[in-house]
Amino acid sequence: ISEAQGEGNRLLLGWTSLPGGRYWIEATEAPGGKWAIIAEVEADGPTAAAEIEIGGGNRFFRLVAE
Repeated sequence: ISEAQGEGNRLLLGWTSLPGGRYWIEATEAPGGKWAIIAEVEADGPTAAAEIEIGGGNRFFRLVAE
């Protein structure tokens, strides 16, 4: 992830991608917890981005590529 900008309860994540690549943002409440997909992105160029709601409390995020 090369960019992360937050405003209120929203977070914009950006990353280097492959055109046509499929990516998922996953979240969990604890490092050992179950990961859930919260955003799906199909890249159409060399970079991709997703805006997600971060809500309250602690959450951990990861980017997964197909």
